[in-house]
Amino acid sequence: MIVMNAAVLFAAAAATAMQPTALRAGLDHILVGIRDLDEGIAAFARLSGVTAVKGGRHPNAGTENALVSLGSGRYLELIAPREDAAASTEIDAMRALEKLTVIGWAVGVSDLASAREALAARGITLDRDAPGSRLTPSGATLEWSTARLSAPAMSAAPFLIQWKAGTPHPSTTSPSGCTLAAMEIHDPAATDLSRTLDALRVSGVTVRRGDSQVRVTLKCDGRSLTLAGR
Repeated sequence: MIVMNAAVLFAAAAATAMQPTALRAGLDHILVGIRDLDEGIAAFARLSGVTAVKGGRHPNAGTENALVSLGSGRYLELIAPREDAAASTEIDAMRALEKLTVIGWAVGVSDLASAREALAARGITLDRDAPGSRLTPSGATLEWSTARLSAPAMSAAPFLIQWKAGTPHPSTTSPSGCTLAAMEIHDPAATDLSRTLDALRVSGVTVRRGDSQVRVTLKCDGRSLTLAGR
């Protein structure tokens, strides 16, 4: 029988406590912009046969959204400027969108600090964490933190999101009927983008070198539709 003294046991426990948190990451959601939310909901319903449900307003961003679950912890976010939104580069760009247009995507992570460490080991840096929230039509508040990739420059890179504990993930509360069949990212810095996704262990996304664009194919109630960036 092997007997370990208290000092050895304490050292082992301390070493375990110092190990980095196991990072879990994957595609979280895809943002599809449109100039008017009701117009976007109607357009998506015509294309897919699925009606997105309004998710609420982003208090400090001047936007509102509607959501569709893609299953497996993923969802599609239709996002549009509110009528009362002040003019800005992002708001003005959305107000010019006459059709559903992919304008971004997010990778969900279990811990932003661990993600930051994993990326730093590959020479990839993140901006500071930024808190976010959304007030739902029922009066509930959803909360999260995000961080954007700052270097090296990648025009079609995702941002990272960590949902606050206790906040229900939108994929579990949004209408079903759609799944993600394919996702293809074109970026002039395709090598750096691939390194980024490898560091986070994100799979299921095809990365190609080319002019910046995100392209997704959905299967919805027996229909197939493709949405893309400009």
